[in-house]
Amino acid sequence: MTRICFLIGSLIGLLGCGTDSNREGQQTWQLAFDESSLGAYLCAWGTDDDVWVVGGQPNSGVVWHQKNGQWSRASVPEGPLLNWTHGVDGHQWIVGSAGRILYKAPSSDEWLVEDSGVSAPLWGVWAAHPNHVFAVGGNPIDTGDPDPIMLERVNGRWQRIELPETDRIFRALFKVWGTADDNVYAVGAKGTILHFDGRQWRQQNSGTARDIISLWGHRPDQILAVGGRGNGIILRFDGEQWTPKVLEQEPGLNGVWVAADGNATVVGERGRILTVALADLTYGRQESAQTSLLHGVWGHPSGYRIAVGGTLDRNPPWQGFAIEVQGTE
Repeated sequence: MTRICFLIGSLIGLLGCGTDSNREGQQTWQLAFDESSLGAYLCAWGTDDDVWVVGGQPNSGVVWHQKNGQWSRASVPEGPLLNWTHGVDGHQWIVGSAGRILYKAPSSDEWLVEDSGVSAPLWGVWAAHPNHVFAVGGNPIDTGDPDPIMLERVNGRWQRIELPETDRIFRALFKVWGTADDNVYAVGAKGTILHFDGRQWRQQNSGTARDIISLWGHRPDQILAVGGRGNGIILRFDGEQWTPKVLEQEPGLNGVWVAADGNATVVGERGRILTVALADLTYGRQESAQTSLLHGVWGHPSGYRIAVGGTLDRNPPWQGFAIEVQGTE
């Protein structure tokens, strides 16, 4: 357990207000559900009808589900920590430690185990459509040769993808996201960004060697990636190049969600919640009433947002929380 805690903490416990920062106190974040003892929460994601939160303790994954405004704990096969979830057209996947992958079909409440073929932690998953899904991972603090992982699910089976040559040695990819199955990005350690154009993966110049933890976007020319250790970093992609900006007075950043208006909600260490304008990378703070790290965030076009986190930078057993703010429409 100590090793797992060190691994998670190395990613997010050290992950950075500039002169363009200001506090935003207009919105009130409140607890979504009060079940802190089951573990920390790493990811929130949803659709018009459902919201899902995943996490747990090192040896026990936990899933929460909101349906029609009511939260309940979902039944999943026993296994280690769950790290991320995404889906499309009613199909949904969850990835976690020890190469764990769970799948749920449309109109079903049953989660099934899928064979990933790997034993390293999987940190991110993104589904382009039901027959084309990507997952990424790797052990960023392992010894021996680096072994970052990229998986692709085609026609129901997961297979490992050979990564392209890069100008740096890195041990893990942390998240994957795209606008279509021929426009997919994966981000990871040492400022690594890889892009898939539907035929092959290529490295893109990130302009930084700092770890990039997550990314999200609204359209191909409005994408934001976040990360950092002692200080947070944000990177905007305008369709042509990545522009990084270090936030020297902010802690490391872990999660991001981008709204249709081009404004992003970013979360990080010390309960930090930022609103970032993709147009010029200016930002402001929101009050979260949390001091533990936030790891993931997701929002709905109505204005509803949910952020999740916990004591992942401390020894387990972890304490976790999910906070939400209601929309204005």
